[in-house]
Amino acid sequence: MAIKDLLFHLEPEGPEFPGSEFALSLAQAHGAHLTVASLVIQYPPQLATPASFAGGLEFGDVESVVKFAEEYRKIAREAFAQLSKSLPAGVSAEHRMIESFPQTIGEDCGRLARGFDLSIIPQPSPLGPDYAQDIVTGALFGSARPVIVLPRGFLGPAKLTKAMVCWDGGAPATKALAESLPLLERAEKVEVVCVQDDGQSPGDPNGAEILRHLERHGVAAVLCEIPSAKDEAIALLDRAAESRADFLVMGAYGHWRLRELIFGGTTQRMLAESKLPIFMAH
Repeated sequence: MAIKDLLFHLEPEGPEFPGSEFALSLAQAHGAHLTVASLVIQYPPQLATPASFAGGLEFGDVESVVKFAEEYRKIAREAFAQLSKSLPAGVSAEHRMIESFPQTIGEDCGRLARGFDLSIIPQPSPLGPDYAQDIVTGALFGSARPVIVLPRGFLGPAKLTKAMVCWDGGAPATKALAESLPLLERAEKVEVVCVQDDGQSPGDPNGAEILRHLERHGVAAVLCEIPSAKDEAIALLDRAAESRADFLVMGAYGHWRLRELIFGGTTQRMLAESKLPIFMAH
């Protein structure tokens, strides 16, 4: 798969726009078109404020909600206009508004992401609104497309010369590996990291097989096996720091249940703790 159609979720947080330089440089490196998306929350009257659960909204409150949404559209348009001034040579970009209700953000973001090769999403602040995380989870679990999740406040271009692939032989890891090949083929160093598991059956895929597979794609990778740990996420992040990786590749484990995403423990911890971009697929 070539990366020719990128989606970037822009949060207009100050003049620096976290993740924007990463998205622009990745689009330039791959000759890709960049669509910049801004999320606009459409609060229905019964969800506009916590107080509304007790007794509904007066007309003036509804008017305020509409005014707030329009004001955010204006901020988003201005942010894109500012971002457009930094477009590298040869990169084309367009702006897209995602008009969504709080309870449907995941579905709406997942539906949008289906039309792109890859989504780039800055990890939201834990102090931000509850729905901010739904952008990540919706794109990951609702699109069948890969996602690059950037650490909170990430600034700088896409430096992707040293890759660390987290390999456990599972279906999500397999999809992440396959989808990340356009990046791995350009990397100068690729390390496949396996967490040793005494209970692994002989028929399970192993690291050596994946090295042969990557070699057939022109990727000269090396294998690193690390001991099993109580906290697998921390063990993987420690290894990434030791190897000075620029980005991680891993499968996303979890499932939807009653519109709520249930993350696997390792996936959730990696997203929360990683200081590196993570290429993920499910």
